[in-house]
Amino acid sequence: MLRRLLGEADGFFALDISTTAIRLIQLSKHSDGWKYERYGYQPLDVNLGSDDNVLIDAIEKAISSSGIKLKNVVISTPNEVSNVWVGEVKKTTDEELSKTITTHIKRLESKQGEQNYRYSNLGKSKSDKDKMDVLVVSADKGFIENRIELLESIGQNVIAVEPESLALIRSVATSEGAELVINVKDFTTDYVVSYKKTPHLVKTIPYGAGLLVGMLQQNLKIDTALAQKYVADYGLNPEIMNGQIVKALEAAINQFTNEIHNLTNSFEKKNDKKKIKKIVLTGYGAVIPYFLDTIIDRTDKKTEIADLWHEIAISDKEKSELSAVSPHLAVAIGLAKREAQK
Repeated sequence: MLRRLLGEADGFFALDISTTAIRLIQLSKHSDGWKYERYGYQPLDVNLGSDDNVLIDAIEKAISSSGIKLKNVVISTPNEVSNVWVGEVKKTTDEELSKTITTHIKRLESKQGEQNYRYSNLGKSKSDKDKMDVLVVSADKGFIENRIELLESIGQNVIAVEPESLALIRSVATSEGAELVINVKDFTTDYVVSYKKTPHLVKTIPYGAGLLVGMLQQNLKIDTALAQKYVADYGLNPEIMNGQIVKALEAAINQFTNEIHNLTNSFEKKNDKKKIKKIVLTGYGAVIPYFLDTIIDRTDKKTEIADLWHEIAISDKEKSELSAVSPHLAVAIGLAKREAQK
């Protein structure tokens, strides 16, 4: 079981299971990068998505629609049941490092239950020459076992498992410097600080695009369908309805931007020589109108939309066909790029 967490991957497709959808993607590896092969999608009823039979049916439909024939699959664990962090430890032997990590995991297990974990020595710390940076990754063992059993029941072979944050950074991060990646989902938002394309700080907040919809319903006294339309069509445009929409969303906007300020301050205080130079948006953060402009205005940081296809050969026709779903493929694409991690 342990070998599958961050395990090797070859001849596989990537499977991302969120609360609202099944997304799969297959890439092929070439000497100069990756090539897009196939994509599959199946929506999930948020009220039924945790039911194993519903998941199995949705996964089988997504695989069928994609035309994917491979049986090897790489999956992710949600950040809510995963832990990813980079810590500084005194330079020591491999044996002593293993003991130190095991002690940390046991403390974690006393709060979160049994964990599968791996760690990697990243080398000398940039802030202290007598210490080294260590990347530690863990995930709920019961969750992993359940997902593997579910997929094996329909003939799939899970060859690797990793937290969403690692996949997210692999698909989004383009710089060796410090970046803050924000993945806005339906009901949660992932904030991941990446340095040298490795997650150094991961936080998942229990609000996403649904918060905007809910606040419009509450403050403008409108129904769900109209609130969803306003978010999709107008987003955070300050000129629509004489600014009423943005005013109604002010508290929600503050939650997003306050989290950015808090995480930036936390990371930069701990790493005084590492400054976050850029914010990268994906998920709903990349498609809600004026979300990008608002983040720029309220954080004064360079902010851009993630280009998930920047290392992938894909035709203009295929990219156009996937344009509506592309912003939500960050985790799936990151998992699919594991082929280069062997």
